[in-house]
Amino acid sequence: MRQTIGNRFTNAIEQAARGGELKALIDAYLDVDHLDDVAGGCPVAALASEVARRPHGARQPFLRSLKAYIGRMEQYIPAENAERSRAKAISLKRMAGTLTVARAFTEEHDRRAILDGAKSFYLAAAQR
Repeated sequence: MRQTIGNRFTNAIEQAARGGELKALIDAYLDVDHLDDVAGGCPVAALASEVARRPHGARQPFLRSLKAYIGRMEQYIPAENAERSRAKAISLKRMAGTLTVARAFTEEHDRRAILDGAKSFYLAAAQR
């Protein structure tokens, strides 16, 4: 059964051990099931390049949702202050690019290698 992106992350957080929420979020985002769910997956990975072509006013609903998601991520990111936490959360949205590139690959081992490498990279980056 297909999950919405919000449900996918809510479930990942609820099932994570205390302190493991960030890893759970990253693992859920860079998961093969999420990768394969183009229609129900991350709207940033699917639509960001199209949204960028739209007039400023037309971008606002998309940006509000994106900012809200970033805000939810911040609470799970270790940082010395709120500004640093926000910067790290914003940088984690680069995972959308990883998802987009992995979707272009047709071989399962290539797709998994991209996702697995990215999981390690983003978790380490967020914990620095």
